[in-house]
Amino acid sequence: MQDLLAGITAVAVIVPQGMGYAVLAGLPPVMGLYASFLPLAAYAVIGSSRFSSVGPVSVDSIMVASALTALSAQGLFALGSEEYMAAAMLLAVLAGLIQVVLGVVRLGFLANFLSRPVITGFTAAAAVVIVVSQSASMFGLDLPRSVDLHESLPRLIRALPGTHVATFGFGAGTFVLLSICRAWWPKFPAAMLVVVLSIVISSLAGAGDAGVALVGDVPRGLPPIRLPTLDFKQWALLLPPAVVLAFVGYMEALSVASFHARTTPHDIHPNRELFALGAANVVSGVTSGFAVTSGFSRTAVVVQSGARSQWANVSAMVMVGATLLFLTPLFQALPRATLAAIIARSVLSLVDVDSFKRLWRMDREDFLVASITALATLALGIQWGLLVGVGVSLAAFLFRTSQPHTAVLGRLPDLPVYRNIHRFSPTRTVEGVLIVRIDAQLYFGNVTFLRDTLRELEAKSASPLHDVILDASGINYLDSSAEAALSTIVDDYQQRGIQLWIASAKGPVRDVMVRSGFVDRIGESHMTLRVEDAYLMVGADNAPKPRISAVPEAIAPPSDEYS
Repeated sequence: MQDLLAGITAVAVIVPQGMGYAVLAGLPPVMGLYASFLPLAAYAVIGSSRFSSVGPVSVDSIMVASALTALSAQGLFALGSEEYMAAAMLLAVLAGLIQVVLGVVRLGFLANFLSRPVITGFTAAAAVVIVVSQSASMFGLDLPRSVDLHESLPRLIRALPGTHVATFGFGAGTFVLLSICRAWWPKFPAAMLVVVLSIVISSLAGAGDAGVALVGDVPRGLPPIRLPTLDFKQWALLLPPAVVLAFVGYMEALSVASFHARTTPHDIHPNRELFALGAANVVSGVTSGFAVTSGFSRTAVVVQSGARSQWANVSAMVMVGATLLFLTPLFQALPRATLAAIIARSVLSLVDVDSFKRLWRMDREDFLVASITALATLALGIQWGLLVGVGVSLAAFLFRTSQPHTAVLGRLPDLPVYRNIHRFSPTRTVEGVLIVRIDAQLYFGNVTFLRDTLRELEAKSASPLHDVILDASGINYLDSSAEAALSTIVDDYQQRGIQLWIASAKGPVRDVMVRSGFVDRIGESHMTLRVEDAYLMVGADNAPKPRISAVPEAIAPPSDEYS
């Protein structure tokens, strides 16, 4: 019973948002209802989340609009035409097929390349683009459709003197009422309230006759099942935005599912989520809908209404079906400004200033990535902005791993514990002995940094070195280039009478050293389980050397164990 009530409550958000996001994508409002119908059942059958509610969302809708507007500019089809709608359907199918394939071959981890700072910056900028794009409808301005901020914003500013007062009344009134409800009654289905009020006022006042743009005729009946038919060239042109759409949609869906799995503990299976979301998109595309994913707002309503399982979304689907069968004529008098205000108000939460502040405090590099992504999205457009963000994020990762954190270690007094001499005081160091820790995988990208760092530390040493202990506890991977660099370092040290010790190496790293012959080069006795063992064997503190000629674990046959 709770699931049934939760589903009925959720419809109050699903219906107006679905229609609004369809308009945002440049599509007829009814396509938003189609996309909010059978995809719910597809996800409910396959998905691993108890609560996630799939349907049109703001970011995906603006991405659909961006991709199709760009193709329209190339003369492939006219905005709002049947071909435009077919392209939106095909885009959902392509994105869904990509998600299904990635889910089947268990490649959901690829979405990790869309880092959290990239998503933070992208969604914030996308929200600004969405608000500006919807402002024309809220002010009653007839402007060319554009999702490029550098075009739409100046055009909007120049046209503001021609604001249609009655239309602006609906748009501003809706926005204010939604803001009040959000502040004082956040669980109240305010979107449906403003839709009903707008329809009543519009009908009684004859808003259409006064020049207010209305939704108009919304076809009654369940969605027609049809395969979108476009030529091969259009398929090829839609593939790149479909890839981006597939990953962005999956990231949002996984975020929604993971968040609610923490509040109500249950297991989330990422690859299953990817497959389920792909199935929902394919179903949406072949039932006259467009791209869908899990939405934070609609899922939050489902959870707050007391849902216990996906039966809540199934009951919501039934209610959407009833709306399509019996209630669509009521939307004829709905002002488009109302839908625009609903979307504009709902996306403001995407401008997450707190996340930017948190990134500034925690990691300036991540803050820079988020900021560059946001600026690129605003300046270059939705798709290019996201690609720039991914590129900057990868560049930051490569830079970070090419110059990993390095610490010179000292021994804590009376304890066999070694810590960074610049963070702990007092620590004890021994003349001629350098203990250094590298906190990263060693690969071809940072071998030069490793060599240069050891040379620099040797040059700064107060006395000539005779032993270097490399704490390898932070090294979780060693490729052939890094092994070759270590071998070169060993040869150089041996020629100058310096011994290199490897301490605390993990199993996979030791395996590489064994297979490559590095252990034979350095000597089995120079592979120790702990820094303390190497420290004692070099004779520091005049301590007696332990009777350790070799460490069995260090020279064991290669294995897959991470020990």
